[in-house]
Amino acid sequence: MNRYVQYMYSYPHKTAYRPLQNVSLIDYMENLAGEGHSLYLHLPFCESKCGYCNLFSVAGCGMDCIDAYLDALVRQLEQYREILPKSTVFENFTIGGAVAGSGAASTNPADCQGLYAPEERL
Repeated sequence: MNRYVQYMYSYPHKTAYRPLQNVSLIDYMENLAGEGHSLYLHLPFCESKCGYCNLFSVAGCGMDCIDAYLDALVRQLEQYREILPKSTVFENFTIGGAVAGSGAASTNPADCQGLYAPEERL
């Protein structure tokens, strides 16, 4: 029995990701002007890797690694704020990956405080 017969997934396979060369986000920022946009932040820290999961994740990562990642996300949000059109409106904000209740190494909302108000950063 193939347990994934009805399995649907909309993200590219992890082997599709690679470093981009000669690509600048600034060239695409005009596409984010106005309303109708969503913001997704991925937290790749899980206690174990689920067999069905195709997203990037790091199992068993320590708090130093998690803290460094969260700090980098906050810095990245602040950098995007500088290049996003002033008219950009994110109607949805989702934190995915290792989220509260999943047994993730960091599930305390206080650990993600800098991420929960992205509209103030963007």
